[in-house]
Amino acid sequence: MPPELRASSCWEFLFPKPNNLAILLKFHVTGLRGRPQRAVLRILPLKDCREVDVRLVKNNAWSESTTTWRNRPCCNHNIAGIVNDAKGDAWCDIDVSTVVRGEGIYTFAVGGELTMPSKEKDAAKAARLLIEEITPATE
Repeated sequence: MPPELRASSCWEFLFPKPNNLAILLKFHVTGLRGRPQRAVLRILPLKDCREVDVRLVKNNAWSESTTTWRNRPCCNHNIAGIVNDAKGDAWCDIDVSTVVRGEGIYTFAVGGELTMPSKEKDAAKAARLLIEEITPATE
């Protein structure tokens, strides 16, 4: 399912509820040869998690160095993808095909009682976006 994109930015903040995190993940999707047929957000929870939900963030202007709780971008109320009973230290695929429509910048807010490896600490275990393309027929 190429291409495989690593999150270019990642930021974590606490929701008002205890033990409930939101992690912002930004992906720059470029170089597609066709339109996406399927898009999957692949994450690696560090511990078991009852529920993980993913929401699209429409404002992609945020950066890791300047984002705070007060100026964090708002996420869409509609859930782009969800998974129940995510196992710790096992890859978890969340289908986000409904929102990844082509090239561009995509930011997702991943929520739940979730901790995951950062791209800085362990790039091999960092979140990634997998895109399966519909390739145009060759003549």
